[in-house]
Amino acid sequence: MRTIGAIIKAILYVVFFVVIQGLTSFIYLIATLISKLRAADFESVTSKSVQDMLIQSAIELWDKMPILMIGSGIFMLVLLWIIFKMRHKSFAKEIHLKAIGASNIVPLILVGIALQFVATLAVELIPYPEIWIIDHQQAMDEAVNLKNIVMTICSVVIYAGVVEEVIFRGLVYTRLKRGMPVVVAAILSSILFGLIHGSPIQVLATILMGLLLVWVFEKFNSIVPCIIVHMANNLTAIVIAWASPIIESNMWTIIIYTMVMSAITMIAGIWLCKKQKAH
Repeated sequence: MRTIGAIIKAILYVVFFVVIQGLTSFIYLIATLISKLRAADFESVTSKSVQDMLIQSAIELWDKMPILMIGSGIFMLVLLWIIFKMRHKSFAKEIHLKAIGASNIVPLILVGIALQFVATLAVELIPYPEIWIIDHQQAMDEAVNLKNIVMTICSVVIYAGVVEEVIFRGLVYTRLKRGMPVVVAAILSSILFGLIHGSPIQVLATILMGLLLVWVFEKFNSIVPCIIVHMANNLTAIVIAWASPIIESNMWTIIIYTMVMSAITMIAGIWLCKKQKAH
């Protein structure tokens, strides 16, 4: 019964996350469509013109997606704080929002950089179907908008790093492990984390990411280091996307990039393995 309760709570938090995101986009889409209908000549409105307006509204929605994600994330966190406050519980305590020593910040950033390198390497080494690779690349190109780098960093780095960690490590994982072994909770929470991320390749990469983030969480008993690793991972993805033409320009730059990232991965891996678990 305890296990079933833990699973139900975890799923409810994931549903909450998805619904708030979807509801924000839906409200914006409908508001944009209504605005266009009100601006149009009523007598000239046809089913075809409404369809065109809907398509245009959807395009505008996609352009506004970063700011909508940030807005939904802020609303989500405020709403969760209110819910826990009404239940006479500390939101910070429930999500394990605990301070860590400043000396851990740089090593955790290196862990995030290493995570992106390992995930990218795994994607390149596994013989995925070509259509999966194309879909994954399109998803990455859409997520990493270098034309509006400020909004990209705000949505991909800050929003994802904070909100996704609060939900998937702070709430989903901690609830699951109350009703089952830690290893099972880690796998289930990571699968749920992966399933909300687009293409099949991205799902696998984020499942692996989720498992490492659970490991980090268990080392510190806090979501703060998870947020740092997550943000460093996503920021590294943006930097690599920007620098990829330079990296791939000749064999020497590829070799230097691989050597540097391999060294960072080794240093981060050794540090994380040696890090004593917090109590």
